[in-house]
Amino acid sequence: MDSSEYVIILADDDEDDLLLLSLVFKNMRSGYPVQTVKNGRELLDYLNDLNSLEGKSIPKKPGLVFLDINMPVMNGIEALRVIRKHAHYSRLPVVMLSTTKDQTTIDTCYDIGAVGYITKDFDLSRLEEQLDIAIKYWFYAVHHPIH
Repeated sequence: MDSSEYVIILADDDEDDLLLLSLVFKNMRSGYPVQTVKNGRELLDYLNDLNSLEGKSIPKKPGLVFLDINMPVMNGIEALRVIRKHAHYSRLPVVMLSTTKDQTTIDTCYDIGAVGYITKDFDLSRLEEQLDIAIKYWFYAVHHPIH
């Protein structure tokens, strides 16, 4: 898939996690730009801003979202619920990315439409491998649902 067409969105409020994840993405050299937002509300605002540009010169389409759960203002689960009801982004692939290993939380995420759940593991090589697999799956292995 053409990396000039899509952007990966990373939603996380923790500055240290954002720095670490940004380094992981940089090391991966996927070719896809990464847009960061700090909470679910910023994510929804970003998506709505892009949607309002439809038919105009849109910078890049969101192709994949990595969404933290525990964030202020609007958490990841609340944001996922809104995304799944959004006319344009209901099929946008959202992978939850969290330190939470609680099975009830994981089940809830899948029940409301997450396409994956990655536990933040600070073994950088493992985290890089997991993110790389998700990116390759959504951008190379399957037909992308957002066009």
